[in-house]
Amino acid sequence: MSLISPAVYREHDPGVTLGDDAIQRLIDANEDRMIRILGPHSRVGSPIVETFRWADSPFLHPVRSIGILSTAEESHDEGETWTTLVSDEYEVYDGGLTVHRLEASRWALRVRLTYLPATDLAERTVALLEMVGSDVGSGITSGGLVSQSIGSWSQAYATGEADRNAAKDRILARLRHGAITFA
Repeated sequence: MSLISPAVYREHDPGVTLGDDAIQRLIDANEDRMIRILGPHSRVGSPIVETFRWADSPFLHPVRSIGILSTAEESHDEGETWTTLVSDEYEVYDGGLTVHRLEASRWALRVRLTYLPATDLAERTVALLEMVGSDVGSGITSGGLVSQSIGSWSQAYATGEADRNAAKDRILARLRHGAITFA
């Protein structure tokens, strides 16, 4: 199910002349792009378990967390044996993006984090409205309109697909939340 509907989009752009089916196609295309780049929409709820290679640090992590529930590392010499660390063996800072190993000189090769994802649905909804708006106002749906002026007011629109894609990339970049670093 989409984050927004054509009716919700119309609340934010009441002058749009497209039909609901056309607006829904734009919503679907932009939402697919958002999920492809940022990952699935996150809702607070079930914990997520991810395994990271220490050598890959910093790991680009598109999902913010509201808390790390546990940290485990693969034992150095025992293969697939995992050792759960107690909370005084590591420190979390930078809003959950940096996990510092306190007791050992370095992390094991693989580290497993269990965390609760933070929801960013409100931010994603606004971003999706902006992305659809960039298509609606860019000439893709407005018969080639590239600018308009009324009195002293004027507005220029993106004129090509590269401009629209660059604008959408800037919108999505606001939702990227950093990298988990193992220090």
